[in-house]
Amino acid sequence: MSLCFWQGLSIYQSFHIRKYVKLAAVNISQEITVNIENRILALTRMAQRWEVGGGTSWEEWTADATNYVHDYSGYKVLGWVNSKYEVCWLVPESDPKEFELINLLLEEHRTISETTKKHQNPELTPTVILERGVKGFLIYVPLFVREKLKEQLSVSQSKSISQYQHQNAFDGFIVGVFQTQSLIDSILDEKIKREFAVEVFEGRNKIYRSSDIDFDSRIENRWSQEKEIKIGNVIWRLRIYPQPAFLRGEYSPFKNFVLSNGLITPALLTWAIYLMQSSQKYAKEVETKNRELANEVRERQKVEEELRDQNKALESAVVGISKLDVSGHYLKVNPAYADLLGYKAKELKGSIWQQTVHPEDREKANKAYERMLASEKAEIEVRAVRKDGSVFDKILVMVKAYDSEQRFSGHYGFMKDISQRREVERLKDEFISVVSHELRTPLTSIRGSLGLLAGGVLQTRPQQAQRMLQIAINNSDRLIRLINNILDIERIESGEVQMNKQICDVANLIHPAVEVMRDIAQKAGVTLSVNSVSARIWADPDRIIQVLTNLLSNAIKFSPSGSTVWLTAEVKEARISPQQQGNLNFSNSSTPYILFQVRDRGRGIPSNKLESIFGRFQQVDASDSRKKGGTGLGLAICRSIIQQHCGFIWAQSTENQGSTFYCQIPLSQEKEAATTTTTYSGESLALAKDNSSSSKKKSNTQQTSKVLIVEDDTDLAQVIISIFQRHGIETYHAKSGQEALEQSLALLPDLMILDLTLPLLSGFDVVEKLRQHKHLSNLPLVVYTAFDLSEKDQKRLKLGKTLLLTKARVTPEEFEQRAINLLKLVILEDKES
Repeated sequence: MSLCFWQGLSIYQSFHIRKYVKLAAVNISQEITVNIENRILALTRMAQRWEVGGGTSWEEWTADATNYVHDYSGYKVLGWVNSKYEVCWLVPESDPKEFELINLLLEEHRTISETTKKHQNPELTPTVILERGVKGFLIYVPLFVREKLKEQLSVSQSKSISQYQHQNAFDGFIVGVFQTQSLIDSILDEKIKREFAVEVFEGRNKIYRSSDIDFDSRIENRWSQEKEIKIGNVIWRLRIYPQPAFLRGEYSPFKNFVLSNGLITPALLTWAIYLMQSSQKYAKEVETKNRELANEVRERQKVEEELRDQNKALESAVVGISKLDVSGHYLKVNPAYADLLGYKAKELKGSIWQQTVHPEDREKANKAYERMLASEKAEIEVRAVRKDGSVFDKILVMVKAYDSEQRFSGHYGFMKDISQRREVERLKDEFISVVSHELRTPLTSIRGSLGLLAGGVLQTRPQQAQRMLQIAINNSDRLIRLINNILDIERIESGEVQMNKQICDVANLIHPAVEVMRDIAQKAGVTLSVNSVSARIWADPDRIIQVLTNLLSNAIKFSPSGSTVWLTAEVKEARISPQQQGNLNFSNSSTPYILFQVRDRGRGIPSNKLESIFGRFQQVDASDSRKKGGTGLGLAICRSIIQQHCGFIWAQSTENQGSTFYCQIPLSQEKEAATTTTTYSGESLALAKDNSSSSKKKSNTQQTSKVLIVEDDTDLAQVIISIFQRHGIETYHAKSGQEALEQSLALLPDLMILDLTLPLLSGFDVVEKLRQHKHLSNLPLVVYTAFDLSEKDQKRLKLGKTLLLTKARVTPEEFEQRAINLLKLVILEDKES
């Protein structure tokens, strides 16, 4: 009988221990789930603040992230990853190896990040290995910024400030990197750790085990309980089993006493009381724990409900945020709102909101307030007044606010300084005005002069007719310069122009720049003095020649006849200090560099315009565009090119004495330099170039030459045909790519002039098919296109001897000279072979 009662007591005692372990497993799984979801919710709120603010400054984000890392344990790092999946910010600040590790983890889980971006929901990654085998996981929270807000916050990032789009723009992720061991350790309380061994698995991989546990396989096999933890798409398996010390405390020695002494009845009564008390104790603990969990769930639901209510107001937020009562007095403002107005937050509290609006705009603001009362929300652009009396443009969004009982309690105010946007609008209008003038004025001159010629008015006055033609040519050149300059500066500053940098000798850059300006200097009666240096720089030769040509052109243009323009280059061992050059704050460095100088004896530049002349459409005198030519974009292009070469450009000038322009570019590693001085005048400046009269003489070889012109524009084709025909060269015309191939096979021309934009087959296709033909694979080629070709495109167009010329960038005279010289070279090589 005693044995039966002893066995019954043992079974009953085991049942209660197993029940307690099972309840503990449920509670621990809920604790882990709730805590991780809280961290996800915190990161989501952080992302919402990012989104409604149109982004966050580094200082604000760092302060915010530091608080998160401090308040929520388990973080290894918290970071921002931009839309290109590059880690930009990490808190706490980490060494470069940390950035490399996070980048590797991001790449490893690229699919998850893409899913997060697509569904716009936070995602948890499977377990990852951090440094030194530490296990952890990542939480991705996507960032999306409304295009309208993003455009207001950073106009320079938008190419059209007049068109608003209301869809969300992806702006990267907030990524939380957690260490699983430290995170779960912080979640479990000390009592749980003393009583139970806790393990967490992902699949078969053990990702957590509580420390300081006494492992006993018999206890684990008998008492362990498992519970599934599901967070998003990640599933963990929790296993717990009691510690020996806990079991010793739970096992009552009373059943052994009953068995040994036969005191069945008293023992049963005593044990029954003990079990009843234990059951009541367990029931109370479970009930208390369930109440705590229920309260926490209700609290979370309340917070989420409040967040949803606030989102209606935050949806139109800019930067400054304020809460006002029903009478329009400030209850609370955030630091950004106060900073915009030049106040401290406490100074604004209790004041009326209209005092921060410009007096002339208050009536308009009050009408917007009335619209908000009637339709929940109003948006208006007005002028704001700071504490110091200064005025700025702002956008103000007002949204009605309600209390928990849905009674009107005031409104939220959201404010953003839009002074920069207004300035950009002003610059845009100014740009359109200038370009309209610069386009319409020469077009009017061209139309007028050609109209007189076409009408036959000047048939009996050939000198005036010639003058009208010259006017049309000059204004056509002016239009070409304007269009080329606008395209150049936009493409360079946007990064679309690839600088084809290589090791260049400075002397080889100066020589062609001077040659280009030879005729202009001769016509102006200006002498060019060149001090050349043999030194190597890492640069795009075409772009540096463009800079030197532009500076020489300006110097010649504003120099009196009979004067001299100097172009010098010298090697320096340290950058020019502010004391040496006055108006630029260069840092001192021992890096050697080349210093170009272009000096003239012209009228000079006022000191207050030495910096502004490098802006777009800026000239010392507005009448220069008409008197001297030019668009006011040349120096802006020069500055953009020099900056792309990690250099500087600036000017010094004394009025009525002349100006000097400086260009500073770093040298390559070679430091040796040799200097030579050469003086060129308008008569002696020639390089090896054919005399214009001799170029017109027809040789027997040229008379038998055949040139195929592939151009779909009939008017331009006729111009090119005329150029070659006056040299006695046979010309043939193809209007399409297919026709070009057919005539090439029939004629076997000595030279092909090829446009790229053609019907049926493009110029690229024509070159590709010619390469496959035995007799045409080395056909000399002049590509004459309206496009600026990339290095990759240039390689695709290589056939035989190949010239790449851009329409409008080379003059008809230069096109003629280079094409004829190429044809002569081809014929000469054919004779020699």
